[in-house]
Amino acid sequence: MPPKKYNSEEERKAAAAASRRNARQHETADQRAARLLRNAETYRSRIANETAEHHAARLQREAEAKRLKLDSETEDQRAARLLRNAETYRSRIANETAEHHAARLQREAEAKRLKLDSETADQRAARLLRNAETYRSRIANETAEHHAARLLRNAETYRSRIANETAEHHAARLQREAEAKRLKLDSETADQRAARHQHRKFSACCHKGKIDLPVQDYPEYLETLMNGVDHNSKILWKILDLTIAHWHLHPWGLTLLHLQDMDHTASVFTVKYIIELEHFTQ
Repeated sequence: MPPKKYNSEEERKAAAAASRRNARQHETADQRAARLLRNAETYRSRIANETAEHHAARLQREAEAKRLKLDSETEDQRAARLLRNAETYRSRIANETAEHHAARLQREAEAKRLKLDSETADQRAARLLRNAETYRSRIANETAEHHAARLLRNAETYRSRIANETAEHHAARLQREAEAKRLKLDSETADQRAARHQHRKFSACCHKGKIDLPVQDYPEYLETLMNGVDHNSKILWKILDLTIAHWHLHPWGLTLLHLQDMDHTASVFTVKYIIELEHFTQ
């Protein structure tokens, strides 16, 4: 039977692709594994001795093909792809040696640096927005234990990062923090501004002894929290030692405001009960 004639090269390629798809739909698992192995061997042998020009052209073709494939995938396909990639990544690094681990971290850091250096202002803004959304969704439903552990890690990381910073880095950090504070103040609502001013008024009067708070017996579990002995209390004081005042510890069932004297005594504070002891002590 003579070979079929096609009107164009595009028509021939489309027919060949359709034939391949039809064949793959009926192949067994062993046939698929054998085909993938043959393809991998063919690919390796083809690129083993390619010239620099062919190498650059191949990378460009593969990047374009990947971009077209990603642009056309559905939400379900994207979710499945990300899941497969995550599983593949975890299985690959599960038993890597210390040498391979160090080399991988170096490659990933270099790739990340190159990617960040080449991104546009719009790409950077979109990336920061995605990161913020991911962070918010991750901490939205965290448990009290995870919440405390995260605060502790953040405080440790911050303290270790600034411990040996140079004068130049110190000045740059202060400038960034001042800019972040200014942006936060500029974007706050009227209610947030009023609450912030109310906190300031409290500090200006109660902290200076202008108002005497009534002395009363604290609940037993609150005294336990502040004694620095049991597990939850140690976590709380560790966080307070590493950070500044104004902690809102809602997952622990109470809010501590205006903590001062960070040598394990809080001379003035307000306690707001939010949930029951049974939930707090879980």
